[in-house]
Amino acid sequence: PYANELPEKDVVDESGGVKWFGEENEVRDYIEDLHDITDQKREEEHIRHQALHDELTGLPNRAYLDHHLQLTLNRRRQADGERFALLFLDLDRFKQVNDSLGHQAGDLLLQQTSQRLSQNLRRDDLLARLGGDEFILLLDPLQHRDNAAKVAAHIRDILNAPFQINEHVAHIGVSIGIAIYPEHGSTAEELLKAADAAMYAAKKAGRNNWHFAHRTEDAQLPSLTRRQLSGGLDTLTPTRLASFCETMDETPFYRYHAALTHP
Repeated sequence: PYANELPEKDVVDESGGVKWFGEENEVRDYIEDLHDITDQKREEEHIRHQALHDELTGLPNRAYLDHHLQLTLNRRRQADGERFALLFLDLDRFKQVNDSLGHQAGDLLLQQTSQRLSQNLRRDDLLARLGGDEFILLLDPLQHRDNAAKVAAHIRDILNAPFQINEHVAHIGVSIGIAIYPEHGSTAEELLKAADAAMYAAKKAGRNNWHFAHRTEDAQLPSLTRRQLSGGLDTLTPTRLASFCETMDETPFYRYHAALTHP
């Protein structure tokens, strides 16, 4: 209102707006107090992004992965027969680069690795960094099991190419464990453990390769052990005997018994 038309009194309400009342206490005018919350929203979004992404590479972090993986599991449980794959990537020879060229060079290598991998993703795939030199690639959907192996082979090829780290050239490899839903697990924890174990199997087999998870092996072990023992150790081939002894060596009972008999 103009100065000579102002109401006789005003009141600031709880929202910050101003009400002008006339002689009969009626609201004659109202001005809402508007605040620009653009900066506030931008800051909130920045904080949220930091909580869900890796600071060094900008990739989704473990918290983001856990949430996304659970959503993927929920969708696939409702769609019978549809599968996805979890690839656990661990860089080979990263420690040598980090130790010989320094942590800054190691960081640059991780950033370049992330960029190479990100450029080769499909729209619905997810690449996350767990920490250190470990990454998770979620392939969703997965039409055929062999497709996961093809992706693993492609990842190995693109990471085997030399990296230019400042004035140095670095060469690395990658060991990859592959777990497929629902063959190797029906929960996020089962799938991650299966992929992790498969990755270590790939390293044990010579590194710079991939290995599929074998969830059924552990479940078959007790019956296999009893059958072998009941038939006598002479029924075992040298290879199977070595495998049997290695497995038994890791059981709590065997470690306890060995401690008693061989102090």
